[in-house]
Amino acid sequence: MSETGSPAYPPLSPPLANVPPSMPPGIEKPPSTWPVALGILCIVLGVLGTFSGFCGVVAGAAQPFFFEAMKEGLDDEHAQRVMESVKQFQPYNLLLQFASILLSIALTAGGFGLTLRRRWSRPTLRHWSWLKMILVVAAVWIGWASQRAMLDAASQESASPPPLQFRMMGGLFGSIGLVIGLVWGWGLPVFNLVWLGRAKIRSEVNEWA
Repeated sequence: MSETGSPAYPPLSPPLANVPPSMPPGIEKPPSTWPVALGILCIVLGVLGTFSGFCGVVAGAAQPFFFEAMKEGLDDEHAQRVMESVKQFQPYNLLLQFASILLSIALTAGGFGLTLRRRWSRPTLRHWSWLKMILVVAAVWIGWASQRAMLDAASQESASPPPLQFRMMGGLFGSIGLVIGLVWGWGLPVFNLVWLGRAKIRSEVNEWA
């Protein structure tokens, strides 16, 4: 006790509130870096996808001429049957390439929107993700059906049909190819849906222009 009757030890400070530390006055919070990183990734993949789609359209448009040129040098009816089995899927592959070009352009635009922090980039990339997943399923299925038709045509009217083990291995590798194609094609769409669907990300994007 002191001479005045007050305690000799200093008074206890009030308990600290359980709140996160705030930024000092006059210092703004640094902007997040994920829009630029994800936006650049989308731009690069979108440009590559657009170029690949154009190359696929050109190759698909020229494919009938190659078929006709190759058929003239083939006297075997069996070989021509194999070529016809592949040719029947050519319109579907051409349609897939056109759809891939449109989606690649949308991906590029969404990437630019992210780098500029535009609010419309989020719904653009989310819609792209759903459409891309559907396109991947269609492309993988058509590729599998085309390969199966070609193998069936190759084994048709054969003097010695392929053994059961060979056909089972072909089905196994075809199934593995389906899974790999889906995983590879769904990688970025699934990531976009998960990342852009987070509440924190939605709140941040709503503050953009």
